[in-house]
Amino acid sequence: MNDKPKKFLPRDGAGSFSLPPETGAIKRMVGMDGFMEIYAVHATYRVKTPDHLDPDRIVPNMPWSQSAYSQVGASNPIVARIFLQAIEAMGNWSLRNGNVEVIKRYLHICKEEAVICEAAYKNLKPAYDAAVAQVNDRKLKTQRNMVECPSLPPLRDEATAFLTSAKRALQAVGDVFNQYYAPDGKKPLVNNANFSFGITRLENSQPVNQAFLDYLRQVEPVTKRFVDLRNGLEHQNERDFTVIEDFQLSPKGIAPPLWKREGFAVEGAVLEEMHVFIQFLIEFCEHVFFFGLMDNIAPNFPIGFQVEQLPEKEIDAECPIRYRIMPRFG
Repeated sequence: MNDKPKKFLPRDGAGSFSLPPETGAIKRMVGMDGFMEIYAVHATYRVKTPDHLDPDRIVPNMPWSQSAYSQVGASNPIVARIFLQAIEAMGNWSLRNGNVEVIKRYLHICKEEAVICEAAYKNLKPAYDAAVAQVNDRKLKTQRNMVECPSLPPLRDEATAFLTSAKRALQAVGDVFNQYYAPDGKKPLVNNANFSFGITRLENSQPVNQAFLDYLRQVEPVTKRFVDLRNGLEHQNERDFTVIEDFQLSPKGIAPPLWKREGFAVEGAVLEEMHVFIQFLIEFCEHVFFFGLMDNIAPNFPIGFQVEQLPEKEIDAECPIRYRIMPRFG
C-alpha cells in the first residue's frame, strides 16, 4: 500500500466561473456520479473536476470544465418537484431499503425523460393552437367540394418521442419503487413500467401500506395506457399497432389529432393527453418517492417524520418545491 501523500498540482486548485445573468441565480447544486449539476433559475449547467476528467492525473494543469446542459432550470416544476425536491427530502437520513445514490440516479432519469415529454408537447402546441383557431374561425380553404384540413407535419415524430420518454420516465419511477420495496431484485417488481407487479409486491409485504396500495390501484390505468400506446409503436404487427392521426374531417366536423391502439388504448386527443400526462407524472413520482421514503427512513434517534405540503404563499416560483420532510417529536 502506497501511503505517500499526493503531490499538490496546479489542477488541485479551485475552479470558478460566472453564469449569464439571464439564466438567473443559482438555486441548487447536486453532485452526481462523475459530474455536478448546477441549477440556475432558467438553465442547468454541468461541471466536471480535473479528477473526473483525468482520473490518472496525467496532466498536471488539467482544468475544470463547465458547459451549458439544458435551457430548463430550477423554475421548471419537472426539475423542482421530480428531482430537486426529492434530493432535499432524502437529506442525510439512512434508509432501511434503498441506496440513496441509486435512487437519485433514477429520479434524474425520470426528470430528463419528463423534460423530453414537455419539449415534444411544446413543439406541437403553437401550430396546434393556430390550427384550432383556423377551424373555429371557419377559415379553412374549400374548393370543388374539397376541404383542406390543417395538419401538424411533426406530429408522429413528436408523439413517438413523447411516448418513448413517457414509458422510460414511468420505469424510472418503477425503479425507485423497486429500491424501496424490492431490494432483493426478485419478482414481483416493477419491470417494463408495469405497476401491476408493484401492486402485487405491496399486497404481499408486511405490514401492508394500504394508502399506497390504494393509490397505485387508482392510477394504474393511466400508467398502463401510456405504456400500451408506446408498446404499440415499438412492437407493432399487422393487427396490433398504435395509430396516430392528424387533424381529419369527420361527420361531426374537424377532429383534433388522436392516438389509439385497438384492444389496448382507446381513442384520445394527443395534445390534451400530453398535457395531462406531464402533470400526472410529476405527481406520480412525488407519491411513489414519498410513500417509499416514509416507509424506509431509518433515523438514528427516536423521532418520527411527516410529509408537509408548503402553503402556496411559501412556494418559491424560482424553484417551486411543494413538499418537504419534517421531524415529528413525541
